Formats: sequence, structure tokens, C-alpha cells
Amino acid sequence: MSEKMIILLLNGTLDRLIMTFVSGFLGFLGFLLGLPIGIL
Repeated sequence: MSEKMIILLLNGTLDRLIMTFVSGFLGFLGFLLGLPIGIL
């Protein structure tokens, strides 16, 4: 494996992790905001 391949692989993995974290965080925020509305 060349260095470029490894760097591309790492970048892709980081991007995926960040996207997963962001979407999970937004989903959690939406859940927290939706709870009081659901209770009321």
C-alpha cells in the first residue's frame, strides 16, 4: 500500500466517523426537543 492510499483511507474513515457522530448527535437533540412536545 502506498502512502497516498493510506491517507485517502484514513480521510474516508474520519469523514464517515464525523458524519455518523454528527447525525447521531442531531438525532439525539431532536429526540430531546421532541420529548417535552410529546409529553405536553
